[in-house]
Amino acid sequence: MSDEEKLKGSKCEYFKDRDLQVEVSLNEGLSSEDDRIYHKPTLVKLNQEGENTWYFDYVVFLWEGSYISFTITSKGPCGYGFKIFTIKNTIVNRLYVGNEGNGQELKVPINRYNNEGDPILVKDFQYLDNQINSNVLRNHLVNVVTWPIYGYEKDNYKYRPGLDRVRLGSSNSQKKSTIISNIIEDRDKLNLITNGSIHMFFYVLKENEKIEDICEL
Repeated sequence: MSDEEKLKGSKCEYFKDRDLQVEVSLNEGLSSEDDRIYHKPTLVKLNQEGENTWYFDYVVFLWEGSYISFTITSKGPCGYGFKIFTIKNTIVNRLYVGNEGNGQELKVPINRYNNEGDPILVKDFQYLDNQINSNVLRNHLVNVVTWPIYGYEKDNYKYRPGLDRVRLGSSNSQKKSTIISNIIEDRDKLNLITNGSIHMFFYVLKENEKIEDICEL
């Protein structure tokens, strides 16, 4: 690839949009020592200049066969809901994180598909040739969206923004639940409020490919 054809961008530790921050890393528990040294995902914010631009700003370079994790940081009045998906695959369909009504941001690691429980393997995303077309975009554009929640119940307590927790009843159980229920979301489904939305293009490298051959950093 000539220098004129190369992508140009800057390395990032994470991608950010409003109250959403997304990191992509190796799943440490399933990665070899060599992978942890040589095959870490590289996040790049493209410098979009001139006529030769892509349809997105964020690219993740990673290697086929890697196991990866997403780390999401976001917030809302009582927490947030989130989804991670491509057109073909849903990694997380709909999960919620509660912050007990204090509005603080929370960080959540995701290293498995939430329905099947399988680890997230980069082989799930076919690697690219050098042709960028609509079919490639559908297969490799990974989307992360979060939205605020305004209340929920957990154990015997009800949480609402700016209020002390309200006790709903008594319980003899000493085991603390990790399930939240009766979640209050935005009622306007036609104009849903989001905390942030990030679209990442996964560029899956073949074994002998180097990022420097494709992108000038």
